[in-house]
Amino acid sequence: AKAQFKARFERYCQVGHLRSPDEWRRLQADDERPLVYELKISHGPGYRLFGIVEGRVFVATHGVKKPKESDLKRHAKKAREVFQRNVAGER
Repeated sequence: AKAQFKARFERYCQVGHLRSPDEWRRLQADDERPLVYELKISHGPGYRLFGIVEGRVFVATHGVKKPKESDLKRHAKKAREVFQRNVAGER
């Protein structure tokens, strides 16, 4: 899973997007800002990395094993909290 995440990040850094919408999505369960994105890996139980996009930079906030759809709103909230506490606070 680590190698797949690394490959996805390298592609994102090189070209600014990922090939398939199945690899990544904006969480629409929530219309708050900043927008939260979910980077998906299907390896094993399935892993998800949540983060915020600023320009062309993906700021990873936390990762989990594949969550239930009902938990996505909670993960979006956590991503915003981590981002605000660690990244936005540095400005």
